[in-house]
Amino acid sequence: MSGKQFVYAFVAMCLVTSPAFAQEERRHDYEEALKAVQRGEALPLGTVLARVSDRLGGEILAIEIEREDGRWVYEFRIADANGQRRAVYVDAATAEIVKRERR
Repeated sequence: MSGKQFVYAFVAMCLVTSPAFAQEERRHDYEEALKAVQRGEALPLGTVLARVSDRLGGEILAIEIEREDGRWVYEFRIADANGQRRAVYVDAATAEIVKRERR
């Protein structure tokens, strides 16, 4: 996924998943995440997906990127084959899964 495709995918996700009153905050978050990718602090979403998609354990329902404890983390919301929902957190710089939570 190119940088431009990442931008379009992320903006589309934010517009679909956030209410109108939160769009400005989401836009700021998106801009900060894009800058992190451009600076090399975070891998593009396509790269991370290529590395972890087979280990997520289900269908991806939503994806977010946010800064947590000084590092960028992709949060994948997943539904497994039994319909159980969970969150899988992936370090955006290394594409390593750092945490799994049931929802």
